[in-house]
Amino acid sequence: SYSVGSRVMVMLDDMPLTAMLRNLGNLSKLGVLRKGILSGYSNGVETVVSALENPMRLRKSRIHPITILAALNTYSSGRGFRGTGTWKPVQRVVDALDRAFYDSFENVESAGRRLVLGLDVSGSMCGTSVAGIAGLDCRKACAAMALVTSALEESVTHIAFDTKAYELKLNRSMRLDQVVGILEKTGGGGTDCAAPIHFALKRKLAVDAFVIYTDSETWYGSQHPAQAMKEYR
Repeated sequence: SYSVGSRVMVMLDDMPLTAMLRNLGNLSKLGVLRKGILSGYSNGVETVVSALENPMRLRKSRIHPITILAALNTYSSGRGFRGTGTWKPVQRVVDALDRAFYDSFENVESAGRRLVLGLDVSGSMCGTSVAGIAGLDCRKACAAMALVTSALEESVTHIAFDTKAYELKLNRSMRLDQVVGILEKTGGGGTDCAAPIHFALKRKLAVDAFVIYTDSETWYGSQHPAQAMKEYR
């Protein structure tokens, strides 16, 4: 009879990519994903890495980069954020998830518009988790979305903001940790979501849309964002 690991391996061959991402920790706990002492990596590792590095399969899955980033954060941590289970991450799987994160940018459809991205760098963004995505903090999610947008759009202005606005020089060739590092060193005060709009108005930037990434700890300054938008229009 098959062991549990053997039965899982049979299912793994046909497992949808989204289900595979959700179960990486369980696969490691069952021994399906492991690095042997002498024999290299298990067949399970080869199957998962092959799936993550298959451009056609990744594109067909239509998985959003944030979904892969959440899986990367959880799996590399070696523990479930909602449960008590632990596992030993396999570095080859971690590396494949990292590459898949950047490769999945093409799964997002371009808006084809002139955008201002307002990236909240207030103090509350440090350590605040994204609702519904265990283990993903707001600052990293903010940086990830900035990278995705930079990769897809031809006209993007990145504005960090707390109670003031700070123009950022981000580009599509940057890595996630670089952008997170820039956001960490910028701002740290309160939160005025109208600040990016005031910046564009002052600089006379021609913008089709403002996209503001912020957490729930918002504070309004002298003007409500809706009023600032009305003035900009």
